[in-house]
Amino acid sequence: MQFVERGEIPKWWIPDKVIISEKELPKTSTAKPIRRYLGRFIRTCYLNELYKVFSE
Repeated sequence: MQFVERGEIPKWWIPDKVIISEKELPKTSTAKPIRRYLGRFIRTCYLNELYKVFSE
């Protein structure tokens, strides 16, 4: 955030979250991640996070 405060980069360049996966995502024949699996993975991460917040 120090670069944003100094005005060197815009705030919208900074991601809200970074999700690191230990599992390999399935890929197409051109080595790109299959989008439907990527979408499921991201939804699962957000749902798990929401569950933790509301279960406290």
